[in-house]
Amino acid sequence: MLSSLVTRNDTCGNLHLGVSDHDLVYAVQKDKLPTPNARVIEYRSMRHYDNDQFLDDLSNVPWGTEYIYDDVDDLWRHWASLYTEVLDKHAPIKKKRVRGDQFPWITPDIQREHSRRKRMFKHHVKNLTKTS
Repeated sequence: MLSSLVTRNDTCGNLHLGVSDHDLVYAVQKDKLPTPNARVIEYRSMRHYDNDQFLDDLSNVPWGTEYIYDDVDDLWRHWASLYTEVLDKHAPIKKKRVRGDQFPWITPDIQREHSRRKRMFKHHVKNLTKTS
């Protein structure tokens, strides 16, 4: 993240104008803002979920397997896997790519000014005259 901050300027320096003993200091900033990486989220798709069918499938699961396990944690994991199996059938897990959030230093004001600058530059390029 720090490297993107360092390379934000295209070039910089100072110009000796000759009319004064003060030099003009300048920096040319790159136009493109860095884009954050996209994230992948997982969610359950409830598009084809039917509550009655889900409860019916849960009632058909063999829950009476508590005598096989000596440890309560093993029994809990077994029941959780049975439940998850039925749940995955009715509400499968899907993955979705979502656009990354903006960087924290880019406030809405900065974003608005950046788009305003781009809009004004496009207007300038479209309406060029001999003097510009």
